[in-house]
This record gives sequence, C-alpha cells and structure tokens, in this order.
Amino acid sequence: MLPSLETIRRSPRRIVCIAPSNTEILYALGAADRIVGVSRFCDFPPEAREKPRCGGFLDPKIEEIIKLKPDLVLAQSFLQENAVKALAHHEIRVVCFSCTSLAELLEDILLLGRWVEREREADALVTRMHAQLLELGEEGRRLTAGLGRRPRVHLEEWGPSEPYYLAGDWAAEMLGLAGADNAFGDRNLRCPSAERTCTDAQIAAADPDVVIAAWCGCGEKVDLTRIARRPALVASRVVQAGWLRVVDDRFVMRPGPRVVEGVRRMQAIVEEWVRAQA
Repeated sequence: MLPSLETIRRSPRRIVCIAPSNTEILYALGAADRIVGVSRFCDFPPEAREKPRCGGFLDPKIEEIIKLKPDLVLAQSFLQENAVKALAHHEIRVVCFSCTSLAELLEDILLLGRWVEREREADALVTRMHAQLLELGEEGRRLTAGLGRRPRVHLEEWGPSEPYYLAGDWAAEMLGLAGADNAFGDRNLRCPSAERTCTDAQIAAADPDVVIAAWCGCGEKVDLTRIARRPALVASRVVQAGWLRVVDDRFVMRPGPRVVEGVRRMQAIVEEWVRAQA
C-alpha cells in the first residue's frame, strides 16, 4: 500500500554515520537525535561515543548497520567505496560525500541541513565558518607580509612508513589560509590520496621550512622522531633546525565544522616560524 504524502515527505529519522565528519556536522546542526549508529572513530562531541558502534572507517560492520534499520547511511570519500557498494547491495539508502575543497565542504553542510530539516542552522553554521576562514586567510597574509616570503610547509597526511602521503584537497587549502606555501605546490593535490605519495628523498629535495604531520587516526600521538630518522631527512635543513610539528588530524582530515580550528592550529605554527626569523 502506498504510504501517505506526509510519510513520503518525511526527512531521514534513522541515520547511521560511518564517517566522523558527518557525525560532527549533524551534532553541529542540532540533529543528533537522528543518529542511531556511528563508527568507532566518531568521538566528537564526547556524547557521540554513546551511540551504537558499527565498526571502523575502513571496516564498517555491514550486518550491525542493517540491524539498526537506518533510512539513511552517510559515508565519506572513495575510501568507503566497498561499504557503499555493500550497503547498496542490501538496498539501504547510502550517500557518500566526496568534497575536494573547502567550498564543497560548506556546500555539503548546507545539503545535509536540508535533508534533516535544519536549513536555518546549516546556513548559520556555514556563514560563521566562511567568515572565520576569510578572517584567518587575512591574518595569514598579514603574518608573513613583513618577511617577503611565506614558509614552505610539507603537510603530511600519513607517514609511519614509506610511501608517505601528501595532504591534499581541502587540507592543502587550509595550509594556504594559515599563511604557508605548500612545499609540494607543483604537484596536483586535488586527487585521491593514492596519487599523492612521495618518498623521503622527494621531501628532502623539496627543502621545506616546516613539516607538519596530521596523520589520519593518530590525533596528537605522532612520533616525530620517525620523521627525523628517515634516511634522506636526517641531515636536512628542516630536521636540523627542529621544525617538525604535529596538528591533530581530527581538525584537518575530517571535512566538518572543526576545520576552522585546524587552520588556527596551522597558523599558530606559521606564526611561531615567523617570530623565529626575527
């Protein structure tokens, strides 16, 4: 029997988020009551940890998701391709966000806001984030104006062992707003991470002023000595000068509301470097 139009028009009420970014967006929009399941990496805000767990980012538990009877599953990036296919195979509605820029990230927030009947909240959040990002960009330009050059930074998405991954897409834009030039700015950084690999020799050849590690899933627990010990970097200028830094990946690699804080943290490193040049 065909349901009523009222039922058909109803927005999703049972949402499973298998990517932390979507969980953080829904909480920021005041739609946490719609979330019935999350991944084990969904740790912000703290109360998100109380939601039923459905596996990890790369290994979501499809059967656990099915048991929750979601009317929408939210994924993020090509890295969750297999999960998206599996869910579609079980005839579960799934949407995979794949933003490659800060503009697309803001568009995704607006889109999700419409889906969960939080358009006003989404517009307010995007307006605030846009203004803050513009302000940080101005501050980034001001910080380095007196020097005549910006620090060249190698921003690393993953790096415990070779190959190392360059941060790209929106993360590369964040670095620019913070006031730095990307040491690998001659590379195409708006592409899947598998196409953004590099070696320690290439990092040494790029001769960055600063290395910032934002390794996915590591938070602030990045062992910078592993970078310093890379054969081609041991004698490099950046290692010898001690300019290895960490930015918690949760503020960089998750395309959600906290990227603003990620830019602030990068900018704090840029400011530290600028002061050291005086």
